[in-house]
Amino acid sequence: MPPELFSMLSRIIEMGGSVSLFYTDRNGIYDEWVDVYPLSFYEFPETDTWLGSVNLWAFHAPHNKKEQFNVERIEGVEVNLVKAVLDSNTYSEFWYGFVSQLQ
Repeated sequence: MPPELFSMLSRIIEMGGSVSLFYTDRNGIYDEWVDVYPLSFYEFPETDTWLGSVNLWAFHAPHNKKEQFNVERIEGVEVNLVKAVLDSNTYSEFWYGFVSQLQ
């Protein structure tokens, strides 16, 4: 995962907002996961039989359950703009960053 995606997800975790994740699963299927609420990152350490991995633990609203995503397979992240407009308090950091880029 590129550092800018990690940084964006970290900010979304702090804000408590939702995103869309563009993700390739373990079967090689590329898909968009909509309405994902990132909760935290966690690491499975390397062992003699496992290379280790870093994962994103997130709540997936359409499935009403928590999912894990291997960060190496996350190819893109988009803030849900409709929710960002409707809930500007939660997404205030996003809007501040967007407005400051326009100046």
